[in-house]
Amino acid sequence: MPPNRSIPDHDGRPNSYESPALRAVTGPTLRPGGLDLTRRAVSFCRPPAGARILDIGCGLAATVAWLHEQGWTGAVGLDRSSLLLAGRDPLHAGLPLVQADAVHLPFAGRCFDLVLAECVLSLMAEPARMLAECRRVMTAGASLVITDLYRKGSWIAVPQERHSSYGCLSGACSRAQMEELAGRAKFEATIWEDHSHRLRRLAADLVWSGGSLTSLRPEGAGRLGFCLTVWR
Repeated sequence: MPPNRSIPDHDGRPNSYESPALRAVTGPTLRPGGLDLTRRAVSFCRPPAGARILDIGCGLAATVAWLHEQGWTGAVGLDRSSLLLAGRDPLHAGLPLVQADAVHLPFAGRCFDLVLAECVLSLMAEPARMLAECRRVMTAGASLVITDLYRKGSWIAVPQERHSSYGCLSGACSRAQMEELAGRAKFEATIWEDHSHRLRRLAADLVWSGGSLTSLRPEGAGRLGFCLTVWR
């Protein structure tokens, strides 16, 4: 594995996942479902002892820490945000974390037995490139876990000039589009579960805490869902 290295963040400005308001509601996982959904996803994949696992978009490294606690000490975290990586719990200071871009994974080919991308795909300007990189670093028979927003029903596109302020909303796909992306990257979607209730709970908690729903429900955005899907 390469040593930690520094690269510029997306545009030098905090994004929605770097918001203290979001962290106050979600805790260190920064996503709907938290570790409960991660546990469920990993149980589907059943990585063996000694499995090498990559957590793309690891943020505050909560998932990497949990994986190490479960005995998967080959787990590595990767995130673009230096602010999030630096903000992890001091107890997790020794975890193997890399600051890098998901479309340029700094790893050799076929070195991971499981890849996690939780609330990442919808943030990518070039999701196909990210998926190609995931496939490149995955061993034969490895699984890719994705948990993310997806769109339901009618949809009004977010104007290009407003994409940065809407974050993951601007890249949310329908289920059919996600499965098309999987096919193009030569993955097969083997599991799909709807967990939209977790998104609704997060929205309610944000309102209750005085946070903003702008990134989840901008005017004209249509209906959003939240899914767990496993690709092999």
